[in-house]
Amino acid sequence: FGLDRWYNEKTFDYTFKTCFLNLTYAEAKTIVKTYKHYLLSDKKYELDEQDHKNLENIEKNIDNVLNKHFENGAFIKLNTRSPKDTPWNDDSNEYRSIVDGEIFKIQNNLNPNNIDIAFTKAMNYCMRISNGKQGLSLLTKSQRICHDLSKNFDFDKNFYNSLLMIREWNDHIVEHPEMEF
Repeated sequence: FGLDRWYNEKTFDYTFKTCFLNLTYAEAKTIVKTYKHYLLSDKKYELDEQDHKNLENIEKNIDNVLNKHFENGAFIKLNTRSPKDTPWNDDSNEYRSIVDGEIFKIQNNLNPNNIDIAFTKAMNYCMRISNGKQGLSLLTKSQRICHDLSKNFDFDKNFYNSLLMIREWNDHIVEHPEMEF
């Protein structure tokens, strides 16, 4: 939390490579609108032409950062929280498949703690992105992201401040869920 405040040249050697993208007020509104339209099936949040342009711009900006800095993939989040609720809300089978694999690895030592770790590792693996489309999908399907951006709208537009943070992917962190990106 607050990575945008402490990440600088003095801390580069102690944490993951991170790039920041400004998220405009209009782009943030579009992310929230997209979440409400698709996941809440709320028809009053139909996407218009400008919304589609905003989504394309976000995707393009994420692609640019990934292509330039993160050839092995990355983890995406806001300057507040990550979209870690997306994997179990997503209707793809990726999360379930990874959970099954993690449970299989511990089948001889099933206990509540190990099962929780298996679910956490699966969720973390689903957070890896290699293109802007994947990043945008995580962001627009997350209640956590929707909530945080919506809270930013409670203030005057001049006080709005949301950033996307794209962090270097590290499998070691996923295999050790007591750590985090």
